[in-house]
Amino acid sequence: MIDNKNLRLSKKSSEILSNVIKISMREGYGFLWQNFEGHRKVWPIQLKNVDVDSRNIILTIDFNGSSPVPKEVCFKVDEIDLGQGLYFKGDEKEILFKVEAGSFFINNNEIILPLPSSAYFKESRSNPRFMPKDPITFGVKKFVRGKGHTELNLNCRNLSKGGVGFTLSYGNAHIFKKNEKVFIERIGDMELPMVLEASIAYIRKFHEERENKILMGLSFKDELSEKTYTSLSSFFQ
Repeated sequence: MIDNKNLRLSKKSSEILSNVIKISMREGYGFLWQNFEGHRKVWPIQLKNVDVDSRNIILTIDFNGSSPVPKEVCFKVDEIDLGQGLYFKGDEKEILFKVEAGSFFINNNEIILPLPSSAYFKESRSNPRFMPKDPITFGVKKFVRGKGHTELNLNCRNLSKGGVGFTLSYGNAHIFKKNEKVFIERIGDMELPMVLEASIAYIRKFHEERENKILMGLSFKDELSEKTYTSLSSFFQ
C-alpha cells in the first residue's frame, strides 16, 4: 500500500502528465515494486520516454544502480507479475502512483505503464491541500457598493487552512476580479457559524480532461481555526 504521509493526492490528468514528462526529459530514475506474500520485489528503473498520444510511460531497468532503492533489488523484467498491481516512485519522491493489474505490459525489456488517473505529489505548500470526497459547493457572496450583493454556489476543487480553490464556468467568471473581497457563509448544506472572509488570489484558465475551465483561488483573511478545520475535514480527503 502506498504511504501517502505528507503527500497530496492529485486527479488532475494535466498535472500528472506534465510531471511525468519532466522526469522523462531528464531521464530520471526511480523504482517499481510489487508486494508478494511476506515480501516485496523492487526493480530500479529509468524513465526513458512518455508517449503523449497514447499516454504511456516507458521505463527500462536501471542496471547502473543510479536509483536510490534498497539492496534487495531485482534486475529481471520477466519477474514482474502482470497479474497484480505495480507501484512507481520517482527518485526524489516527486511522484508516487499505482497501476492496476492488466493495464501495463512489457515489450523488448521495456516496461510500459499507462498514465495513472491519480497520483501523489510532494506537498510544497505550508498548508496542505485536500480534495472533496464528493462534489461539494460553497456559498460565496460578493458585495457591490450601491448594488447589494451577488451570491453564487461554486464547485470546490480543494481546501487548505489558508484558502480554497473553485472551478468557475465561463458564464460567471466575469463576476470576480483579482484581489476582490468575498465571503463564504455556507459549505454544502451546512451554514458556517462564522462567515469566512477571503480575497481572490488568482483567476486563470486551465485545461483538464478535454475540458476548458477557469480556476479561482481564494486566500482566507485568517487561517481556519482548528475547530473549523476539523469540522470540515469530513468533507475532504
